Order: sequence, then C-alpha cells, then structure tokens
Amino acid sequence: EREYDVVVTDLRMPGMDGIELLELVKSRRPDAEVIVITAYGSLESAVQAMRMGAYDYLLKPFDLTSVESALRRAEASVMRRRAEEEAQQRSRELVALYRATNAITATLDPDEVLTEILIETKEVLHVEGASVLLKDVETGDLVFRATSDVLQKLVGLRVPTGQGVANWCVQHNRSVLINDVSRDPRFYPGIDQISGYTTRNLMAAPLVVHSEVIGAIEAVNKVRGLFTKKDLALLEALALTAAAAIQNALLYREQLESRDLLQAVLSSARDGIAVVDHRGTILVHNLAADTAAQPVLAGAHDARKLRRRGRARRERSQYCEGDYAVQVEQSPRVPARHHSRSDYSRARATAGSLCSPPLRGEGGIRGGVRALRKPSSRSSG
Repeated sequence: EREYDVVVTDLRMPGMDGIELLELVKSRRPDAEVIVITAYGSLESAVQAMRMGAYDYLLKPFDLTSVESALRRAEASVMRRRAEEEAQQRSRELVALYRATNAITATLDPDEVLTEILIETKEVLHVEGASVLLKDVETGDLVFRATSDVLQKLVGLRVPTGQGVANWCVQHNRSVLINDVSRDPRFYPGIDQISGYTTRNLMAAPLVVHSEVIGAIEAVNKVRGLFTKKDLALLEALALTAAAAIQNALLYREQLESRDLLQAVLSSARDGIAVVDHRGTILVHNLAADTAAQPVLAGAHDARKLRRRGRARRERSQYCEGDYAVQVEQSPRVPARHHSRSDYSRARATAGSLCSPPLRGEGGIRGGVRALRKPSSRSSG
C-alpha cells in the first residue's frame, strides 16, 4: 500500500464505482483529497460525492488544463491542512512536555519521581507501557526500578549484561527506535517471557547526569501506528528531565539517611556535640549539648548574632581554616566577639572542654564539629 495525497477516480468503474472508492479512501486517509470525474454526471451524484468529502467533481469531456488546475488546488489544500495539523500537534507536544517536566520535578521522593516519569511518558508518547532501568553502582547491571502496570512483574529484575535494547542504549549512550523488535538482534525476548507481555515496537533513551549514564527509559508499543523520529525526540527530552529528577531525589534521600545516621550517633554520645556549617549556623546537635552547653553554642556558633558580616567571616576564617583542633577547658560562656583561635585558647567555661576540628569537603572547609565535655572529664585534644 503506497502513500498518496490526491486521488483521481472515475465515477463508473467495473467492480467498484467512484463513490465506493471515495468512501474507502476517506476511511483510510482522511487527509487525502479525491477528485471525481464522469461522463454521466447528474446533480444527485455530484451532491453525493461532495457530501462524502470529494474535493472536486469534473465532467467529461474536459481539457488537461482544468484537471491540472484541480490537482494543484487539491495538493495545496493537503499541504495546508497538514501544516496546520503539525503545528497543532507540536503545540500539544510542547504543552505536554512542559506539564511533564513540572510533574516530574515537583517532588524529591524517589518513588514518586519514578511514578510521575512513567505516567508522563505514557501520556506524552501515547504508548501502552514504560519502564525506568537504573545501573547498579556495585555490579554495573541494569535493574528495572519502575514499570507501568502491564510490566509490573519486571520490577527488581536484573537484565543480563550485554542483553537487551536498554543495555545497548546505556553502553553506547545513544537513543534507539525499533518498530519491529522481531527483526532486531538487540531485542532480548527473555523479558517478554518473564512479563507475559508481547512487545511489538519500542524506544529507549539513556538517562545522563553530568556526562555519566545512570540508566535508561523505555517506551513500549505505540497505541496507534508506529514510532517516529518526533516521538524519539520527545522521549529524549523527557529523559533529560527524568535523569536530573532521579539523581536529585536519590541524593536527597542519601542526605536524609546520612543526617538520620548522624543524629543517631550524636544521640548515643554522652558528651555534648554540635555540627555547624561554614557560616557558623548550627545544623544539628544532641541533647547533651543542648542542656549542658547551650550558652556556649548560642554565643560562639550562632552567626546571626554577629552584627558585622565582614567580622563574622574574618573570625570564622581564623577558627575553621587551619589544620588544627581547638580545646577549651573550664570556661564560662564564650561570646560571639571571642570567636578567634587565641580567644578560645584563653577562655574558661563551666560547661567543660570544647573540641572543634574542621569538616573538610570538596572545595575546602565545609563546617566544623564541636564536642563539649562535662566538667568531670578532660579532653585529650
């Protein structure tokens, strides 16, 4: 079956007349134009043809100029309608992509991010199923982290290294469009055997964060027709947003887990401990620090009480940027203005000793940990 834009047909033909052919063409290609010609024209047949969608109705005998003119007008009509439809479709795609981006980035919960990615992929691309596969950091295997309803059996499944379209996509950092998986050697039929689902066609795009491929996103079985290059471009756009959202959500979860672990460690310590950032703001502290040394923490660590920002930065530099730990024994509260190393060395506090090594990270000092001991114990430095 060939593609066509304009059809010219006689009204009377053996086997099928022009009206039947017109109806068949419009059912298969609604955007095609049909010109009907006849030597047995009547008002009734002309009205019937035009009502069924004929573009023009020509009577025999006719000259080639009139036929050529009708063909040019019909072709122009097809091109104009197609351009309008493409513009409308592009507008719908951009709106859908914008909505999908907002939905995917609206949360920092990894599970919710993955769910939104699947929902928006199906909605934007009009596919039956979608899945997200992420690399296992330790083994390098691809693992199905989330799938749509028809592929739920695949969640948690590891794809054998070197098998499947997603693995090829990740290894080569290239998108893939396959409209007949039975003819592509990269397709791994074992996935269908496990899920009980039949894959006809699919697309896959790599998930890339800072030039590193962390996984792939797949769209399976176009609801109507075949996948196009425009569909692949939409999937690639979704993959860019999805990769960043997944990475941010996973980092946020790691941060929460690290903070919970730090809080558990601090809570189990008998000594008073507080963690501060590079601005001197207290991030977290345990109950011992809160009850035994709140005056010290409030005076020495709360940068907001330093009225002059320049002086605050200068004093924090003296305190945090050296390779040393500061120890203070038997001191009263340490005021904010005594925030230098030399002031601490002379200070005395009833709360006990205070030890504060700097916290190092990428780019230099990120903060400090301050440990306060009760008067009955001594810090060894």
